[in-house]
Amino acid sequence: FSFVLPSGNAIWISREVARVVNHSEKGTGKKVLASVGYHEPSLVFWLGTRTRIDSLQEAIKDLEKNRLTHLLVFEEFKEPLLMATKRRGIRLKMIRHFRGFNYSKGKWRNLYLFKVVSP
Repeated sequence: FSFVLPSGNAIWISREVARVVNHSEKGTGKKVLASVGYHEPSLVFWLGTRTRIDSLQEAIKDLEKNRLTHLLVFEEFKEPLLMATKRRGIRLKMIRHFRGFNYSKGKWRNLYLFKVVSP
């Protein structure tokens, strides 16, 4: 059997997410990310224990309470998230799109990383 693996960055999404989040919060010391749909323990390893693995509803509640700096969502949660935040007057800025290969399920997935914009 032989097969070709995708490039390293496509496999190691958690590491890339951490790199982008850490760069966007450089110098502030504040970073709390909620991940919706992406439940990889490696994300907590790379970003620390302030990383939350949430449902969309939990993430929106955390946004309302100003508890988050970033959100990472699978493609199917992107539009519901944007509609919910718009209704609540919460501003998000998409800072990165990731396309990664879910090797356990054998398919490509799209993830979107948002930064909470201060009012």
